[in-house]
Amino acid sequence: MKRLWVAPVMAIAMGCNMPAFAQESLIGTYDGTLHGVGAKNQSIGVRLVIASVEGSIVKGTATRFQKGACNGEFPMEGTIEGNTLIMKATERSALDCNFKLSVKVDGNKLVGTGIGDKPIELSK
Repeated sequence: MKRLWVAPVMAIAMGCNMPAFAQESLIGTYDGTLHGVGAKNQSIGVRLVIASVEGSIVKGTATRFQKGACNGEFPMEGTIEGNTLIMKATERSALDCNFKLSVKVDGNKLVGTGIGDKPIELSK
């Protein structure tokens, strides 16, 4: 009888440890570009600093490098589920600017969509 429960328990224990390792590897600084922003379809520089991953909760800061009112830093919070990271700004800027992203984690790259569902690619 003991052998029947050993394999499932080991599988669960190994599965619980593997995602934690993968999530911790998210911590760091990612730089890249958000394409097609605004009326002029401009590309803007973006930096995402992931400061912590606790369970499925991810926290950090995003910076938009662009001319105009939406330039600046945004505190971010979101979730990681599998290889999908979804984050949004916890505060808007003084001029009601925002930041969000929904990306797939692919090694050292984050690829998906950002503000206005525009394409974004960031790398460590």
